[in-house]
Amino acid sequence: MQKVTWSKHLEELVLNSWWLILCILIGGFVYDRAIHELRKEELRLQKRASELREKIFLADKKQKELRLHIQHWNSPSVIESALICRLGLIPQGYTKVCFSPVKTKNTD
Repeated sequence: MQKVTWSKHLEELVLNSWWLILCILIGGFVYDRAIHELRKEELRLQKRASELREKIFLADKKQKELRLHIQHWNSPSVIESALICRLGLIPQGYTKVCFSPVKTKNTD
C-alpha cells in the first residue's frame, strides 16, 4: 500500500472543489460590499437624524418665543403702545406732535 501525504490530499481537495472555493470568495466579496453600503447608509441616516433633532430644537425655541410674544400682547399697556406707535391713534388726554420734513435748498 502506498503512503499518501497530506499535501497530496489537500491538493486533490482544492482541485476537485475549485467551484466551492470560488463561491466562498464571491460570497465574501458580496458580503463585504453589502457591509460597506450598510455602514454608508447608517451614517447617512445618523446625519439625517441629527439634522432633524436640530430642526426640532429650533422649532421648540421658536414656539417658546412666539408664546412669550403672544403673552406679551395680552397686556393692555402693550396694546395701547402698539396702537400709538404703529397706527398713530392717540387716546384722549395725550398730545400728538407731528414733525414735518425739513426742505433743503438746492445750491445747484
